[in-house]
Amino acid sequence: MFSAGIFMIFCSLYVGFFYISTFARDAVHLSVSTSRTIVIIINAVGIPGRIIPAILADGYMGPMKTLLPFVFVASIVLYSWIAVTSLGGLIPFTVLYGISGAAVQGLFPSALANLTNDPKQKGVRMGMVLSIAGLGSLAGPPIAGALVTTDGGGFLYAQIFSGTMMMGGAMILSLDQLVAWKIGRQSANTGDGSHSLPPTGEIC
Repeated sequence: MFSAGIFMIFCSLYVGFFYISTFARDAVHLSVSTSRTIVIIINAVGIPGRIIPAILADGYMGPMKTLLPFVFVASIVLYSWIAVTSLGGLIPFTVLYGISGAAVQGLFPSALANLTNDPKQKGVRMGMVLSIAGLGSLAGPPIAGALVTTDGGGFLYAQIFSGTMMMGGAMILSLDQLVAWKIGRQSANTGDGSHSLPPTGEIC
């Protein structure tokens, strides 16, 4: 379940990063130099977008509980991309998606490593899920590009695709956590001390 959610998230994660410059030129009608500045901004805000959520995850909330809100935020920001028609709207979108997208990228590996406490299984699981995430990253941007072509150069279909995939991934991860919590609660209620709460996401 975790793997399916990650696949959907990574299908949409890089669409905004890949197409923000083209969108700035073709849809918002900005100059080439301004569109390049937008790319610089979306990457620059990723620096605090990786550092601050990592501090929150390490000291307060844990990787998965920090990752999930940022995935939901990223999906909402991607949907709001549909309403961007000017530089005044593009800048906030760029900043918000740069931060939330960077947070997802930064928190994903630690959340993945937290799937199990067994070092023998950890490497195998990380390799499998990273391969699935890689397939999503490989498939998502070309699909978005094909949707732009289908829309006659418009970005609406690609925006809906990216927002929906991100939201779908967030919902699947939430369901994964809910099921894991219920399993852990049932194990705790046995009262024999022979079971412990599973790590977050252990059921995937």
